[in-house]
Amino acid sequence: MGVYANDGTPHHSISRARMHEESHGSKPKPEPDKKPTDGAQKESSSESIQDVVANHGPAHEIHYTHDKASNKHKVHSKHGEEGHEHNSEHDTAEDAMDHMHKAAGQEEESPDEEMGEEAGEEMPEIMQQSSRGSHHIPGL
Repeated sequence: MGVYANDGTPHHSISRARMHEESHGSKPKPEPDKKPTDGAQKESSSESIQDVVANHGPAHEIHYTHDKASNKHKVHSKHGEEGHEHNSEHDTAEDAMDHMHKAAGQEEESPDEEMGEEAGEEMPEIMQQSSRGSHHIPGL
């Protein structure tokens, strides 16, 4: 028996231990407070993400949260082996997404890589045919 409920009673499986906890109203033990690692540094959004990526490398961990009360989009990223942290706040989800791409070291799309009408790309021939009501299947 290697599984114990939060009150210390032994059980043969995790599911039985959970069932015991639910039936007896046992609350989970509180987790110890998490402390930042020794090398972790918190940075405000005063340092640009491009500088952080240039100095510490692309993010290996990115977290996104949306605060509905203030309608702010927050991005938290960790960079490099020393755990350098960068925090930023954005007005729109799109701005937050752009920030996350930059934090990951991804370059912005060039206008040539954009898809659809915005890039000035014409519709492929098969799409033009289907929009005119032609139901031709190529090769048949």
